Amino acid sequence: MSIEIPGQTERFRFVRNDDGAERLAVHADQADTTPINPRLFGNFFEHLGFSAQGGVLAQLLMNPSLFAKHNLPPADLAGLLENGRIAEKLHRLSAEDRQAYADWRPHLRVTGFGLLILDDETEHGVPLPWKATPHDAVRGGQPGRVGHSVRLDLKSGPVRLGQGIFAPHQRQRRYEGYIWARALGDGMLTVTFRRRPGAAESAPLAHAALGRPGTRWTKLPFTLELPENGLHPLEPIDFNIEVEGTGTV
Repeated sequence: MSIEIPGQTERFRFVRNDDGAERLAVHADQADTTPINPRLFGNFFEHLGFSAQGGVLAQLLMNPSLFAKHNLPPADLAGLLENGRIAEKLHRLSAEDRQAYADWRPHLRVTGFGLLILDDETEHGVPLPWKATPHDAVRGGQPGRVGHSVRLDLKSGPVRLGQGIFAPHQRQRRYEGYIWARALGDGMLTVTFRRRPGAAESAPLAHAALGRPGTRWTKLPFTLELPENGLHPLEPIDFNIEVEGTGTV
């Protein structure tokens, strides 16, 4: 059996042979000259369980688009948070005490949120699994706006929007990313890696100043590099978007 896409015969072909072996050939080097309409917009992403988030996708952040609704059943959310509570405390235990968790296995949930969640501040309107300081300075996407975003209000002082992550720092210390931002006022952006709350050291492990965004949406790339041997092998850290100044971002 051969299944071919009309008009794409030599670019994509699926063939099923009588011997039961399936072969899929994709000719990626044959570029299509059909232009893509610049007005085409889409932000759909199907997580497919662990195959993308925490899997083949080299993305440390969950819900990077700041989607407001997580659609997790209460039991799934509770299981992911319990996984996070156990995983976060392991680096604080002695090697002997960690043996009590030698056979621990996380609650498996095919949710698109990986194996664990470290923070949940959805009751304050913060998208899962992000967290904010202070809580009332963060507002979700505004009605009538396309896409998803949060608004950071600086009227009461600096604001921090963060997410707890487990970075593979033993084999990779340099991380690259970008954020889309716009500002109404004089808000200045910085991205940081910091230790989680409760750690003795509160200074940033790494930081990159992004300056003041303009009034139009702007893509701001950054690079963060963790110090060598600066973390315990099992220690989670916080990625933060930190804003200070006046106005909103």
